Amino acid sequence: EALAPVVLLTGQADPSGTPEGLALRARLLEAVGGVEPWARLGGVALAGEVSYTGSERPVPVRLWRDLLGRRLRLEHTQGGVRTTVVVTPQAGWSRAIQSVYDLPVEQWERTLFRERRQLVRVLRDLASDPRLESRRGVGGRLEVRSGEELVCWIELDGLDRPARLGYSEPPGREALYVFDDWVDDLGYLWPSLVTQPNEGTRFRWSRFTPTEELNGSLFVRPAR
Repeated sequence: EALAPVVLLTGQADPSGTPEGLALRARLLEAVGGVEPWARLGGVALAGEVSYTGSERPVPVRLWRDLLGRRLRLEHTQGGVRTTVVVTPQAGWSRAIQSVYDLPVEQWERTLFRERRQLVRVLRDLASDPRLESRRGVGGRLEVRSGEELVCWIELDGLDRPARLGYSEPPGREALYVFDDWVDDLGYLWPSLVTQPNEGTRFRWSRFTPTEELNGSLFVRPAR
């Protein structure tokens, strides 16, 4: 079950976890900009391109992640056609060539599951939500848990930045993200290159725009 949206600033509650896990959490958050900026982060907009294994041309992509309402908007343009996909905790839809379609339930559920485990969301939740538990896992990885559920694991690099993030998704398939080419922007450290080796995808982000709140109209379903 996805956690309900929370807005908790540092100092209001102590984070949960083992001493070793909490030490990893503290090092991680300090390396990417600090607890307080990440706790205040309400949303992020990204722009760049995605490349697929076996495809010669990268695809322009824009993405908005609402970290308060746990909503996602994705736009990509391929073959001159722009496609928009929006996923919220209540519903999901897609728009292309002036037509709007409901997402299949399986795709909506899968996207929500994956979105909860995206790096920017995990960092924000670690900084703001004391219900998440931090533990030291195999090989010194940081394990992020919600109750008995392992949300994801994060492997830190030599500078305590996230090097890799992974999790299991039904029916036992392993997801993996690799982070490189770090950029310091507006006090936040973020990876401009994100690779999913198991999926054959490579995201190159050229713009990262943090905000305390995204415009809600981005996630409203159009009439057509």
